[in-house]
Amino acid sequence: MYDSQNRLLKHFHQVDSMPEELLTENTYNELSELTNKKVGNNLQSIDYAYN
Repeated sequence: MYDSQNRLLKHFHQVDSMPEELLTENTYNELSELTNKKVGNNLQSIDYAYN
């Protein structure tokens, strides 16, 4: 799933007829820099900081 600025917000994966699984969820700041990534259906959260 992408937003209006064509940034990846959520990435899903589906195998055959199994339900979709959320792989990653990304959050961006006002400069379109990645600030947080949730991986593995929110099992791990990674924060990003920029100078």
